[in-house]
Amino acid sequence: MTYHTLTNDSGQTPERRAEEAGELLDMLADAVVRMDEKESKFVTDLNARFLQYKERTLVSVKQLFWLRDLRDRYL
Repeated sequence: MTYHTLTNDSGQTPERRAEEAGELLDMLADAVVRMDEKESKFVTDLNARFLQYKERTLVSVKQLFWLRDLRDRYL
């Protein structure tokens, strides 16, 4: 997926991006088995970071957009 230069800013604070990412990871938990290897590794690794650091970890705009894309594709 190609991103336009304006997509470098989601319009959210880093904390809100992390909160949304956590919500998306929760939603995608059951869909991981249907994803290809690269997608499932991304979701699994990011979820592990969230679980390792009790408070939400920071998420880049690109990561957030990829999570949104996965949600739209698999849910």
